[in-house]
Amino acid sequence: AARHLRNHLRVIAWDLPGHGRSPAGAAFTMADLAAGVLALAERLGAETFHYAGNSVGGCTGLQLLLDAPHRVTSATLVCTGAKIGTADAWHDRAATVRSSGTSAVLASSAERWFGPGFATRRADLASALLGALRDTDPQSYAQTCEALATFDVTDRLTEVEVPVLAIAGASDI
Repeated sequence: AARHLRNHLRVIAWDLPGHGRSPAGAAFTMADLAAGVLALAERLGAETFHYAGNSVGGCTGLQLLLDAPHRVTSATLVCTGAKIGTADAWHDRAATVRSSGTSAVLASSAERWFGPGFATRRADLASALLGALRDTDPQSYAQTCEALATFDVTDRLTEVEVPVLAIAGASDI
């Protein structure tokens, strides 16, 4: 999507701590991630901006809409929610990754991330995305799981006044 949008907008991508090119860091919450996005916007001189996020990035976007609605012009939130899963499931996933690494969650991630037949049709893309997960710092991934375990803004959704496009696929759990 960024390739198409960059003809019309300045597109900036960011990585979670310990993911992609970002260094590992201390434990964080969605509020911390939202504050990091705002700090990045400040460094880039963006008083307001459109925000798009998938999964954890979508949760970060919801937090932004609650913490700094005057900064966000619109939000596109993909395959995410005001609360995702259960705290126990996220804590279990964090423990698994700490003990066995991110490779231990590749198969279950592929089941959640890709609809039926996608990994076969787009093996290159599925492989790249799963490779990025495999290469993620396990401690940072576990911290992300713990941030999701405590994230629940369901009772605050009525506060969101910024235009939001929410997207989910038919196979999205």
